[in-house]
Amino acid sequence: MSKFNDYLEFKDWYSGIEAVYGEDTGTYMSQLVNTITTKKTPLNMAKGAFLSIYGDLKESNESVAIKLYKSVYEYAPREPTTNVFEYGKNLFDTREIERTFFPSSIEDSNLRAGHVHLVSFGHKSGRFAEGSMTRLDIAKEIYSPYAIADVGGKENLSFTLKELKKNNMTIDMVTDGLPYLMKHFEKQGHKLVPWTLNKYGDFTIEERMNPDTIHILLETLRQQEGWSDATMWAAYRRSEDGKGMEVTLNAGHHGSGNFETVGVWKYVKDDGEVENLIFSEDEMWKLLKSAWNTHYMDAENDFWEMSHGGSQLQDTLKEKMEYWYNQGEEYTKEDGTKSRRYAGSQGGSNYVAIPKWGIEIMNPKAYEYENIIVRFWEEHGHKSDAEFEKAWEDELRNNTYNFEDRHMQWWKRQFRGLIAPPGSLPGYGAVSQSFAGSIIDTVNPFD
Repeated sequence: MSKFNDYLEFKDWYSGIEAVYGEDTGTYMSQLVNTITTKKTPLNMAKGAFLSIYGDLKESNESVAIKLYKSVYEYAPREPTTNVFEYGKNLFDTREIERTFFPSSIEDSNLRAGHVHLVSFGHKSGRFAEGSMTRLDIAKEIYSPYAIADVGGKENLSFTLKELKKNNMTIDMVTDGLPYLMKHFEKQGHKLVPWTLNKYGDFTIEERMNPDTIHILLETLRQQEGWSDATMWAAYRRSEDGKGMEVTLNAGHHGSGNFETVGVWKYVKDDGEVENLIFSEDEMWKLLKSAWNTHYMDAENDFWEMSHGGSQLQDTLKEKMEYWYNQGEEYTKEDGTKSRRYAGSQGGSNYVAIPKWGIEIMNPKAYEYENIIVRFWEEHGHKSDAEFEKAWEDELRNNTYNFEDRHMQWWKRQFRGLIAPPGSLPGYGAVSQSFAGSIIDTVNPFD
């Protein structure tokens, strides 16, 4: 990577990379960032961190991207002694940046530290409000394109606000449905298997599928100092390409941060083949939406609204879905077929979902319309009332994260309850953070 005379030259260079690599730009940049940050000088680590988020920044807040460019390419070279850790590595804001904001979702310790250097250069350069802002203030501005959730892993989950909006979801909607990523495979009849890292024992497939093996591992881990009451749990993190999701196995004490990732989850196919429990981008969003769909579909599934339950006093389920379907606007899909999409406001809260408390009284928003009503009507609208209602019930039971899935504690059947999912441990839930880093909400995915 050559030197740049100004920001526009840097931007042109990055655009050239995007033109050549297309969808693989992220992979190329990850390799380049790794090369830069392994040099381990504060400036190189900061440059690597900047490159790792530049693609998101230039789309969401280019003014911040320009400030950071000037901080690491113009200011920093004139200040070679700048050291982010000059006040001590355990400085409160350093820990907050690494554990609370976007860097908390990064596995690579060099890159995570690089982001702390990046914030520090931005602070020292005076590019942000002439240096009057604190490092945490600057971190909030830099990482504003991201929503973060602590769901029990060594790395937090990170989603760009852009991808959340594209899918009509919020970070709380995502955390609500995470356990369904595992439950879905159980509902399909697959066996879920905790696959420990080889350093904890090179077990055969048969041994890994035996509950006694994971019990022995947990008891072995409890022999470590301070781990006598250690527990195990499943957690979630973005996949290596940063687009999908995978499920990990963790052990220790989450509350104190004294825990390790000891393995991953896999599933056994019908033919006995073992596959990684890694979800592609499309599969991840499909399952997360299926998990959330249960709230609306269950609310519309009342007995008295069905054709066999006295619905002559009001519209049937089919009549209601037909009405809402026709409230959308028609458009032509890429394959040339006609469909409909949400015709309401495309901005603000109207573009996500009805809150749980308002499902019974509020009109559908973009999420319900585009992910449930259109799809379901176009597939089942030709059926009779009774057939339509049965299809709705079948979908709710088989393809959503329904009431029984959420509250019948299915995980206790998995390996004798030794491994718990997020939200099931006393005093521990999934913690979701607003994109600005200023509001912390604790949610339980099993509510």
